[in-house]
Amino acid sequence: LHVIMENGLSKKVPVIYVTQELWAERKMNWKDMRSENGEELTRPFIAILRTSVKKGTTPNKFTIPNKKKFTFAKVPTFDGTLKGYDLYKIPQPTYVDLEFEVKFISHYMEDVDDFNEMMIDRAYSSGQGYMSVNGYYIATKMGDPSDESNIEDINTEKIYQVSVPVTVHGKIVDPTEFEKVNTIKKIS
Repeated sequence: LHVIMENGLSKKVPVIYVTQELWAERKMNWKDMRSENGEELTRPFIAILRTSVKKGTTPNKFTIPNKKKFTFAKVPTFDGTLKGYDLYKIPQPTYVDLEFEVKFISHYMEDVDDFNEMMIDRAYSSGQGYMSVNGYYIATKMGDPSDESNIEDINTEKIYQVSVPVTVHGKIVDPTEFEKVNTIKKIS
């Protein structure tokens, strides 16, 4: 996301990943915020906060107890003369739902409108989106955005804040538990 600053120049909005404890501290001390490089952070910025991790919803209607290996993956191999594939038994993954809050903080309502357009129109136009993690596409769903702006008191600093809940539907698979099965290689 890029916004136009007061001087007319375009600025890339920084993204900050924070923990629960760090978020509570930073929310109280906006003026002293620093990036990982020690640079002072100015508004606007995006903060991503993980709120919970819970047992996920599996898309399949069946489960195999005790992580029994049942899925097979074929990995093609070629060593210059022999062509074939390796066959792996893979345990059933453990599904997890990760809850995040994506918070956008700015001085200007126009920046909030740009953020809403980016999230609702581009990133989650159908209410869901995909992100690539280690080459695998993981489904994410956006919840209803909420406005947490502080603009009631005219004597305080005007801060616009939008919070968007995002659920990431992931799965945990340990590659060390894969079991290689011997197969036949063909001469090519």
